[in-house]
Parts: sequence; structure tokens; C-alpha cells
Amino acid sequence: MRQRTIRRRRERTAKAELVSQPPNTLRTAVALSLVLVLGTFLLYGAVRTHDFINYDDKDYVVGNPHVTAGLNWETVRWSLTANEQANWHPLTWLSHATDCQLFGLDAGYHHLSNLLIHALNVLLLFWLLQRATGMLGRSFLVAALFAWHPFNVQSVAWVAERKNLLSTLFYLLTLGAYAWYARKPQLKRLAAVIGVFMLALASKPMAVSLPFVLLLLDYWPLQRIAGWTPESSRLGNPQRPLWRLLAEKVPLFVLSAASCVITVWAQRSGGALRSLQTFSPATRIENALQSYGLYVTRTFWPTGFSVFYPLAGISISLWKPVAALVLLCAVSIWVWRQRITHPYLLVGWLWFIGTLIPVIGIVQVGDQAMADRYAYLPLIGLFGVVVWGSFDFFDLHRVGAGRWFIPVIALVAFCLITLQQLSYWQNSGTIWSEALRITNGNLQVEKQLANAFITSSEADQAVPHLINIARLDPEDITTHVNLGACYASQGRIQEATQEFAKVVQLTDHDGLGPDARKFRTSAFLNLGFAYTRSKDYPKALINFRGASDFDASMVDKIIADFERSVSNTPPEHSYLTLSLLLRARGRDAQATSILEDAVKDNPEYVNCRDLLNYLNTQPKAKEYLSGAAGAPQRPS
Repeated sequence: MRQRTIRRRRERTAKAELVSQPPNTLRTAVALSLVLVLGTFLLYGAVRTHDFINYDDKDYVVGNPHVTAGLNWETVRWSLTANEQANWHPLTWLSHATDCQLFGLDAGYHHLSNLLIHALNVLLLFWLLQRATGMLGRSFLVAALFAWHPFNVQSVAWVAERKNLLSTLFYLLTLGAYAWYARKPQLKRLAAVIGVFMLALASKPMAVSLPFVLLLLDYWPLQRIAGWTPESSRLGNPQRPLWRLLAEKVPLFVLSAASCVITVWAQRSGGALRSLQTFSPATRIENALQSYGLYVTRTFWPTGFSVFYPLAGISISLWKPVAALVLLCAVSIWVWRQRITHPYLLVGWLWFIGTLIPVIGIVQVGDQAMADRYAYLPLIGLFGVVVWGSFDFFDLHRVGAGRWFIPVIALVAFCLITLQQLSYWQNSGTIWSEALRITNGNLQVEKQLANAFITSSEADQAVPHLINIARLDPEDITTHVNLGACYASQGRIQEATQEFAKVVQLTDHDGLGPDARKFRTSAFLNLGFAYTRSKDYPKALINFRGASDFDASMVDKIIADFERSVSNTPPEHSYLTLSLLLRARGRDAQATSILEDAVKDNPEYVNCRDLLNYLNTQPKAKEYLSGAAGAPQRPS
């Protein structure tokens, strides 16, 4: 008796949905599509003037020789085997290479490519929802939220997040192919679904959730599960037992599993996978719960967006994950109880929860607690819950034309916040300055901001941040290198030499990594340059010899650069530096010869004459003298 009652309720619900559908005309759908696309381009048009940023854009585009080479067979071969950036995503690499082929390194066009893909995603989402549900107005609102919500600014305004946009594009295309397959299940149609899904995985492995999402769509709106929902009289999809629906998705589950294995391997190879010692299981679970809560709350109250959210670790307040767990459980129980009369609530909520699982942090990659870009695809489910739920509430309380007032106000507010968020993505300095404010002076963020100022040759703005970083993390070698370089560019030679000497001190041990070895050699060289400028030739020679003994190849490259420069009437300082470098490499005859030629051609070069006299009075054998930097030690 109870089963019959439930079945009748389902049938009544299905009929009510059909009756409540507004007339869907092609003209109206096209008009709304134009509103979505034009609105998206107007809202995000400012990205044409934005620059690359110093966070991943260098590795993905600007500093990647395979990508900047453009489209060629070598790039294609490399993209199929590369695991750079701890991921396997050949389609993403080829997309960036295509932009470089067409536009070079004009950042504006790379940004416009992102915007174009986002607009396509918006359009696809609208048409898929409209065709599957028959609800034109609701589908438009979901697509508009997806298009203009500030949560999605990061995915659109960040060139390196092309992978997110591309993966979502093929994800939605796979859903469209599956709806086509559901109307008439055939092997060739299933092959199309599998093919497009492979493209989604080849763009970003986050698409592994798709087979599970297809099962949700079988429940609603496709209504394919026999015995669970009445057959859709509008779509006419043939129903199948649940086991058959699972069986037809076995190839998709296999592809998802394979993608997971490849991704874990790539992340482990790239050093991005964090161990349990770095972040304990308890910390990961707490952070995952807190992140779910933040994704939900910032959807409705969009503030506090940042390019980077540092994982707080043991400093996570216990009440936050507990409150998030209560929220998740409460909503889950509620949507489950509504599954018969309002199946979209369950589908949308599980879409949101499920598509976030690969990036929620249980398998921790990197040091971020969460990321705005991770919400790009999952928010579609949450938007569906909000829009469909709101309109059913309006129908229940017989709200007429006023039902559009709240959505329109919300969209306008979201657009204004999106414009503000976009302004922070103009360049590295603006995005990290905002991130530093949001994260309350986080050390990792401040390092990125200082690096942004250094890259843009804004030493005056970089120095205060570098001083603060050195105070908080005095053992950070990179900070002392950068601070020394900034002081040198400002003519503050004494302060620069102190920083470079600190680098030499911090790297005076065995087992240095490649970066530390490079920094140590550079520090010796920079000390030599500084002492050369101050005419302290003994100390300059000591440090050039230290660089030569530690990394002779780097010194030889510097010598080659100076040799090219002295052939073009260089200033006196270039002769002095080249001579000391040659002496440090044991090329004594060349060291004195270069000075003799300089004095002969330029009698006014009194410093060259002084250095020549000094070198002629020194023994020719390599020996180390005591100096400010100390006698350099050869690594074992």
C-alpha cells in the first residue's frame, strides 16, 4: 500500500512539473543565450589588459620552452608524456601552445582565450539544463550564476587555470553526449560519451567524478532508473534496472581509476603530494570539513577570496569543522527526505559534495587549504539546488512576477563583487597584495608579493617585505639573495654585501640542493661585484675564487658575457670585473693583458692602472686570503 502511495506521489509530481513549465520557444532561448554570452564578455572584458602572474603562469606558459615553441610535433610528443605541475594534462599543454603559436606571449590574448572557454561553458550549461528539464527561466538563472558569480573569477582570470576551464568544457560536452545516448542507448553513442570523457580527463584529472554524476542524472532529470522514478513523458528515455546502468558505465569507471593512478604518480614525482607526517589524517579531515563549510558560505556571502589559502594545520579551531559537519549532515538529511517530491535537491547537493571530493584535501596536494578554482564545477550543483528550490518555494506560496526580484538583485550584487575581484587580478603585485590582506600577513603570501615586486623591478616596494620575511624566517636563503640584489640596485653596497655574506654562511655545508648551490655561487659573485665597485680588490678576488671553486661553469659563463661586452667599448668597471674573474680562474696572463689594453686605449682609466699594479704584485699561485666572506670551502 505504501509503495503504491509513493508511486502515485511521484506521478503527480511529474505531471505538476510538466504543467508548470513555461512555453519554451527557440527564439526566447536564443535571446537568453545572447544575454549570457554578452553579459559574460562585458563583465570579464577587462582581462584583455591583465598581465601574467608569478604563480604558475611562468611554469605553464611564459617560462616553459615546450609551450612557447608553439604547436609542433615535438610539443605534441612532450605533452603526451609530461608530468610537469604534478599532473598529466596533454590537452591543456596543447591549448597553451596554440595560444603561443597564434599570439606569442601577449598576455591579453591568453586571457581572452580563457574568457572564450568560460563563455562556451556558460552556454553549454544553459542549453543542457534547458533541454533536460524543460525549465527555461530556471536554467537561465543557474547559468547566469555560474557565469557571473565571483567565486569563478580565479578560474577565468588566471591563465594557468586553463585546465579547469577546458576540463569543464569537455565535462559538459560529455553530459550532452550522455543525454543523447540516454534517448537511444547504442554502442556508438556510448563510444562518443567515452571519447569526450577522455578529453576531459586529458585536460584536468578532476573530471574523475563524472561517472558518479551520470548516475545522479539517471535519477533526475533523465529518470532512467526503473522503479525509482516514473518514466519521463517529455524526454522519453527508456528505463533500465540500476545494475544495468552501473554496467554501462564500467568503461568510464575504469578510465577514472586509471586517471587517479596516473595523477597520484605525477603528483608524487613532482613532489606535490604531502606525506602524513606533513599533514596528519586528523588535520586533513578537519580542513576538508572546514573547506566544505567555506565553499557553501562564500557562495551565499562572497567575501574573503584569495589566490592562496594557507593550510592552517594544527591551528584550525575545532568548532569550525564541527559546525561544517553539522551543516553538511543537516542539509544531507533534509535533501534525502525530499528525494521523492523534490529529487533535484538530492542530485544538486550530491553533485556539489561529490565533485569536490578529488580536491577537498584528503589526498593533500600542495600547501593550500582550499582554492576558489576547485569550486568552478561543483558550484553548478549548488546553484541548481538554490534556483530550483527557490522557484518551488515561490510556486508553493503563489509568488508571481515578484519571484524574479530577488534573483535579479542577487545577480547585480554578484556582478559588482566580480568586477572588484577582477581588479585584483591585473598583475602579480595586485593579486598578492590582496592575498596578503586576506590571509593576515601570511609568510608564504608575503614571499610571493616580494617576488612580484622584484620581477617588476620595483625594489623600493620589495625591500620592506623582504626585511619582514628575513625577520620572521632568517634561514630563508632566497630572501637574503633577493634582499642583497635589491640593495645593490639601490646603490646600498654595504647592506648588499651583508646579505650576500649571509647567503654564503647559510650554504656553507654539504648536501646542498641545486637551488642552494646556485644561490651560493651567485652570492660569491655578487660579493665580488660589490667589492670591485668599492675598489676592494683583495676581497673581490677572494669571492670570485670562491665562486670559481664552487661552480666553475657559472663563472665561465659570466666571463664569456663580459668578454663580449669589452669588445663594444665598455665602461671601466667591466674591465676591472673581467680581469678579476680571469685571475680567479687562473688565467693570469689574460687578466693582466685585458687591463694593459684598457689602459693603453683609455689613459684616463686610473682604476684599471691601480688593479694592474695590484695584480702584478700578487703571487700567481691560487691562494686564499682572509676576508669578510671567509675562506670558501670546496664541498665534498
